[in-house]
Amino acid sequence: MTDPALQLCADLAARSARQAWPLDATAYPADWAQPVDSINRLLADMAQQLDAHQRFIAEAAHELRTPLAAIQLYADIATAENDPQTCQQALRHLQEAVARSTRLCQQLLDHSRLQVLLGEKRPCAAIDLSALAREAVIAHEALAFRRHIDLGLQAPASTPLCGDAAALSTLLNNLLNNALQHAPEQSAVDVRIESLPGRTRLSVVDHGPGIAESEWPQVFRLFWRASGKNGGHGLGLTIVQHIVSLHRGRIDLAHTPGGGLTVRVELPQQTFSEAAIS
Repeated sequence: MTDPALQLCADLAARSARQAWPLDATAYPADWAQPVDSINRLLADMAQQLDAHQRFIAEAAHELRTPLAAIQLYADIATAENDPQTCQQALRHLQEAVARSTRLCQQLLDHSRLQVLLGEKRPCAAIDLSALAREAVIAHEALAFRRHIDLGLQAPASTPLCGDAAALSTLLNNLLNNALQHAPEQSAVDVRIESLPGRTRLSVVDHGPGIAESEWPQVFRLFWRASGKNGGHGLGLTIVQHIVSLHRGRIDLAHTPGGGLTVRVELPQQTFSEAAIS
């Protein structure tokens, strides 16, 4: 009879990330059932991760193709057009397509960075969430002004937390960008920070069309878009959820009274020393 250890080595050597089929448990002694089952779970997880990675690359390439095609089109028009007005219009569209491509690339980078961070310990640098929120609101004032939206902040003077400042800034920027893109003109978008027992709640409230409650379970899925909505790449809320998970928080959605969507993020109020030893 073949040595089970040698058989296991041979079986694993015959597998790869692309060919991670499960081990045949009947080929091993009965007392090997638990380790064989553990290896099979690992192989299944590896195959699932590879499949997800391949789908991510394919969908990212699809998302990039649209703005890149627009860049090519408007660059060709601007190059060939003699009419100054038409040329200027093509250049404006070209700038918009470049900005869209740049935002998508940044979101893809954010997503990749967070995938790495999610496998590490909870970030525990001392930060001020109120200060990060003020910076995010200031950064979006121009967009709010262009869209005639009243952008406001309701927050304590200081909200100390432990976390990753860059990641939480990305969270704020994604939530604000989503809200401002979908809120109608002459409406309001508010960022609110409040302290609750043992946690801090961050809310971004808009008065736009909202999202049907039946679609709420899907909103954090990669490259998902709400029915009937244009714009965006379907990455913003996925990235937000990753950041919330990184900080061991929670996120949920609610209807804004009078219409719209409220996104609520709750983060634990852990002290720096507590986070450092967790």
